[in-house]
Amino acid sequence: MNRVTQRLEEWKRKIVDLSRRNRLLFFARTRGSTLRIVEPSLPEIFDRFVNLEKPWEFCMPPDAKTPVVEPAEPAGGPLGDAQLFPVENVPPRHAKIDLARNSDELVTDVEDGAKLRSMLRNLYRRSRTDFEERGVRILFLAFGLLEWKEVEQSEVVKSPILLVPAELRRESVNDPFQLCAVDEEIVINPALAVKLSDDFKVELPPLPDDWDSGSLTKFLDKCQARIKKYEWNVKHDCWLGLFSFHKLVIYHDLKNHAGLLETHGIVRCLCEEERLQVAKDPPDPHELDKTTTPDTSFLVADADSSQLVCVEAVKAGSNLVIQGPPGTGKSQTITNLISEFIARGKSVLFVSEKMAALEVVFRRLQNANLTHFCLQLHSHRASKREVIQELYKTYGEQLKPKKGLTEFEAKQLTDRRKKLNDYVHSLHLVRRPLGCSAFEALGWLAELEGITDIPTGVFDPSGMTPERLDAASALSNRLKLMWEVAVAGKDFLGLAAPSSDSRWQREQSYRQT
Repeated sequence: MNRVTQRLEEWKRKIVDLSRRNRLLFFARTRGSTLRIVEPSLPEIFDRFVNLEKPWEFCMPPDAKTPVVEPAEPAGGPLGDAQLFPVENVPPRHAKIDLARNSDELVTDVEDGAKLRSMLRNLYRRSRTDFEERGVRILFLAFGLLEWKEVEQSEVVKSPILLVPAELRRESVNDPFQLCAVDEEIVINPALAVKLSDDFKVELPPLPDDWDSGSLTKFLDKCQARIKKYEWNVKHDCWLGLFSFHKLVIYHDLKNHAGLLETHGIVRCLCEEERLQVAKDPPDPHELDKTTTPDTSFLVADADSSQLVCVEAVKAGSNLVIQGPPGTGKSQTITNLISEFIARGKSVLFVSEKMAALEVVFRRLQNANLTHFCLQLHSHRASKREVIQELYKTYGEQLKPKKGLTEFEAKQLTDRRKKLNDYVHSLHLVRRPLGCSAFEALGWLAELEGITDIPTGVFDPSGMTPERLDAASALSNRLKLMWEVAVAGKDFLGLAAPSSDSRWQREQSYRQT
């Protein structure tokens, strides 16, 4: 096994969590993020939610007399193991719950209305926060529970089988919650599929192309048939909870495309199998204006010399990492890179763990009128319906190319840039014989603001040398004790009208001190 294969296996082990902390495998009830649905039946819940795409409401039991404490969020997020309770401790599905249920309401095993509302608020906040920050759905209706064992004498482990993405909505704070379906794919528990395939060589049945009223029961029966030889059991239970498994998509990519990854140059370099040759050294920031011209630059956002170096290096074919604290212009650089490659007819895939970063770059491209080149594939925009609509919209658009730079305008920009660069060069050019630049001389003059000028007669600054400047500085230090005499003029000699605070008195006081 070569180094690349070893690293791929290591990456896969780190991505997929098969430990007891993973609630997709070792399902346990949490105090504030898991609800068991006891009524109506499993096929009825699935048919209304998936096939009819109608929302469910919750049948609220009466409030208990004891106050309800708001459930705390586990430290580990959706996969946290705080406040776990065995699944066996919940009431059985056939337990009688004395509630008048409407046809569009779900009955849970929570008998306190205040506690149920508190748990729904917790599920709502946490699922909404994850979706707004990362664009990932973590709220699911779980249909079917597999009871299995790791070894013959071990305890029974319970894992959800089918996960249907869901969303809690309400019109206002005082309105009840509704459980609504979202336009995302129904999935088989990916962690369970990996565990069964790797450890037990059991492959769960594929999902049907179209769901009908009897598809759920048939699918769960097929799952029961696949695990029959291990004497495991599939329970027809329904749970509402938080599950996070977005990283398992990366696991499947690593597993299914291992051959391509092993031959990819960048992957081999990351695995230290070989060293990638640098296509071209990054350009010198001071030479950028000499090597780039306006007619070959397609920047749509402001960029300083460090950002331009990054853009030119990527255009030359280099692979690089850009680091910097917030607010240093990384999103601007990404925007400029995308615009540069759009102008060259290339495609760019921009990936980020945080949805906010995607939105920032998209807004910058939007401000540059490049929205029609962008296809957003995150959060709710990643659904098939949204993607097809966006592709159809782009297909139907008749874009009219705008007028570009003429040869005269490009030359005019080049000339203006040269004038600006020449001015900066002249400002910082060291002048002889004084040995300093105009910028330094202006800085010295700024420090003398407020100092009284003394006429020196005819003065030729072109003949100023460091030696003459030093002599003038020494002379001014010698004369500074008599500075008041020069300032007072005739008042110092007492020729002006006497006053209680004459220059003479101030001079005497000055000399005494």
